Amino acid sequence: RIRGIRRGSPCAAFETAFSSFRVLLTMYGGDEVGALVIDVGTTYTKAGYAGEDLPKVVIPTAVGVIRDMKNGSTSGGNEPENKTANAMDVEKEKSVGKSEVKIGEQGGDEKKPDASKYFIGGQALNYRRDNMEVLRPLQNGIVKDWDTVEKIWDYCFGKHLRVDLKEFPVLVAEPTFNPPENRKKLMELLFEKYDSPATFLVKDAVLASFAVGKHVALVVDVGGGVTSTVPVHDGYVLNKGVRKTRMAGEMVDTALDQLVFQKKDKPRELIPPYLLNKRFDKGQLRTSRVEFPNTTASYHRCMYMEIVRDIKESICRVADSKFNPKDFENIPRMPYELPDGKLLEVGSERYEASEVLFNPGDFTISQDIGNYTFRGIPNMVIESINTCEPDIRRDLYSSIVLTGGTSLLPGLNERLNRDLEQSIPAAFKVKTVPTSTKGEKSYGVWIGGSILASLGTFHQMWLSKAEYQEHGMNILRRKCP
Repeated sequence: RIRGIRRGSPCAAFETAFSSFRVLLTMYGGDEVGALVIDVGTTYTKAGYAGEDLPKVVIPTAVGVIRDMKNGSTSGGNEPENKTANAMDVEKEKSVGKSEVKIGEQGGDEKKPDASKYFIGGQALNYRRDNMEVLRPLQNGIVKDWDTVEKIWDYCFGKHLRVDLKEFPVLVAEPTFNPPENRKKLMELLFEKYDSPATFLVKDAVLASFAVGKHVALVVDVGGGVTSTVPVHDGYVLNKGVRKTRMAGEMVDTALDQLVFQKKDKPRELIPPYLLNKRFDKGQLRTSRVEFPNTTASYHRCMYMEIVRDIKESICRVADSKFNPKDFENIPRMPYELPDGKLLEVGSERYEASEVLFNPGDFTISQDIGNYTFRGIPNMVIESINTCEPDIRRDLYSSIVLTGGTSLLPGLNERLNRDLEQSIPAAFKVKTVPTSTKGEKSYGVWIGGSILASLGTFHQMWLSKAEYQEHGMNILRRKCP
């Protein structure tokens, strides 16, 4: 339940006398309406049922595809013999069916059948296939490839949750800076392709604040592809205070790769697991390298950076204060076992890589989102709050909500607090809203959607298909601002 809701907020508005959803309520019986929640992030897509603590489905926001060849073949001739190949097409940990998805499997899609093969889910993507490209549909936090997003939705709802969207309203977490054309596309997907009875679009920052029970908050979302600072007041985004940058988790990964593996004076080799053949010989595990000439560059890059990201998540942390190489010359080196069995020992680089979030230094972005000049997350917070009315700045500083997978970096919370306290007037007190579990940070946006869609008073806020057909985008702008 959401605590501390004030009059005038969207949550309080749920108590008003909307009646447009009464017919739908009757369909689902009384006041209990089952709903689905989906959040498509740059790195991961989360989906599940409203009212649950965590999403049922968490899969990479990526799709492997082998394009249909002119001769009808969809694969090359260099596949290794592997009796588990078919099993690897399945998202094993949470699987309910094959992850190969074809266009038009669900809903009223009239597109011409596509003979290309699609592979969705962590296990399916990890298995190397000849000529398989890896597609990522989001750019700068915004969907650019809707065909790929459809495949991911088909897998989440049809292959994993095994639900028919004709029977469920769907709450969609959308980027705070989602353009109108993308909102329109979402409506077309939900009402025309999937034939969902109702939907509701909510800004991701608003959901992150709902997840921790805050109606006034400064949401700092440090994700994989984008970092954003968004002021939220009474459940609404204050648009003039929104700041966003590409200096996020993927940039930390790139910095770590350059510092550890791409040094000009001392380069190191990182071999993804798919290029390794492991076997036991006389009781010892021996590893040799194999080559697959028909492997695409996008697949190799995906597997390579997956290891770099795992190194980051395993041993990297944020320094207590501005990184100075001399201060870290004698720190203990942290071990990490590489896929080929070699031991990698990382020293100051595990602090230096994450420093780009606070002091990018020479590691700059040639063209950031909207030509934004990034000078560290603390500066983003200050810029966002300074654009807001003076009478709410104190509340924003005292209710900073950290969310997104990269916000899990050890020391990030403390460093942000410390840097802000040294940069703002003493009259303001900085406080980040605590979260009890890692899941609350990683899945904060989805959790907020789960809470919101399960509130009894929220049912009357759904945007029905009939309303959309009658009023078009105007009703969307009014009901889902």
